Amino acid sequence: MLKTKGDLDGAIAEYREAIRLDPKLAEAHVNIATALQGKGNLDGRHAEYRQAIRLKPDLALAHANLGSALRVNMIWTVYR
Repeated sequence: MLKTKGDLDGAIAEYREAIRLDPKLAEAHVNIATALQGKGNLDGRHAEYRQAIRLKPDLALAHANLGSALRVNMIWTVYR
């Protein structure tokens, strides 16, 4: 909810609290990654997707989003 209202820092804090309560909550890492992307923190985004994949290797959304993020970074690097 906070993320959709534009409060990315608040959303990240809430997701981190969810992870504190349930350290295996891979989906919260995916949500943090998307919020970090909105803040322009691309390295943090990649780390969160990778953590989600470590916690839940069959979480397709984390794999797809990480792949897309890395592809965009590669294209950006080539054309800058």
